[in-house]
Amino acid sequence: MKQLKDKNNNELKKLGYSDAEIDKIRNIDYAEELRKRSKLDKNILHNLGYTEDQINKLKNFSGTEGEIISLASTLTLTASTNTFSYDSSADRTYFRVRWTWQWSSAPFEMEDDIIGIGWDPNMYIDTSTTYTFHMVRYKNYREGYTYYQSASVDPVSASGAAESVWDMCINVSSQPLDYDWSYYGYGYIRVSKAGKIPEAAMRKSYGHSTTTIVPSVGSPFNVGFTLEPNHAKNMIMNIYTLLYNI
Repeated sequence: MKQLKDKNNNELKKLGYSDAEIDKIRNIDYAEELRKRSKLDKNILHNLGYTEDQINKLKNFSGTEGEIISLASTLTLTASTNTFSYDSSADRTYFRVRWTWQWSSAPFEMEDDIIGIGWDPNMYIDTSTTYTFHMVRYKNYREGYTYYQSASVDPVSASGAAESVWDMCINVSSQPLDYDWSYYGYGYIRVSKAGKIPEAAMRKSYGHSTTTIVPSVGSPFNVGFTLEPNHAKNMIMNIYTLLYNI
């Protein structure tokens, strides 16, 4: 969000932001948002992902930069090779990767988030949900119960990229503080190609939307999020998974 605040209005408009969205970016006040959260019940703060130490800091929040940094929501993204193998009977190489992501606490802005996936060399995605899927875990803000929902993994190009987009916040009711937010997810993707391939690489990127603009995957292996009208990258974490020599 700070990177967006540092841009002028013309730059933001070129990224697809409306005047209302620009005003929202300009007016967000982290200290004020944390003060609002400091008034919430401790159980709700636990449901939002805060540790006991962070809850104590919130309850005694004075607005210093150090406090704001220590109470910031952070994202952890991991990826690891599940399988990389050659099937001689089918003369085909298979590459399957697992990923996970997790928020330390609920970010202030929750719209649509995205996992972007790119791989090299060109290989074809197996869209069967047996091998390729993404499970998103939600937690109820008020009661704290959790459950999983699936988010589709969709090809962006026939042989080089895919994406998974999901709602960060769902089941919003008319009651205050009554919604479910996504704090954790895991998934697998399998790609393959005819012949024996000696090496392959895959890249994962996470894009977090801070406005109603939905990001989408752009270039395949680089997995950059497109900066076209109605599409923007707001916060991205990248990770590579590589495996050589089968």
